[in-house]
Amino acid sequence: MERLQASIGIRYQRFMDDYVIFAPTRHKLRIAIKRMYTVLDDLKVEVHPKKRFVGKTRRGFDYLGYWLEPNKPLLPSQVSLSRLIDRSRQLQERTASISRLRQYVQRWVAWHRGGLRDLNDRRSCFSRFWCYVINELELDST
Repeated sequence: MERLQASIGIRYQRFMDDYVIFAPTRHKLRIAIKRMYTVLDDLKVEVHPKKRFVGKTRRGFDYLGYWLEPNKPLLPSQVSLSRLIDRSRQLQERTASISRLRQYVQRWVAWHRGGLRDLNDRRSCFSRFWCYVINELELDST
């Protein structure tokens, strides 16, 4: 992929086993995808059919739990928010205290903000997500 970046002008970013390929034209994308599948076949691994997306980036897309959209700050993806609520609900069902639930949301927000420098939405603060969880779980926040 690094050679293709230099030779045909694609952009490629990888984090562990997740990656994204940006190409200026459909033809260049096809070249990159063909090369990607050749490497994956050699490694005897496959792309998960539900975890791939081919399309125009201007509409935005989900990557590593974030919603990426051109010229907009990073937001947590809908999948990431759903997991926050699901895991919060699991804690609630296990009769976790409100302080334990609050601690979980604080750690989730730290994950969301971590490693992004100043790319994420300034509104991505703890109180915003805490209120979101409280409302979704229909809890009294006191």
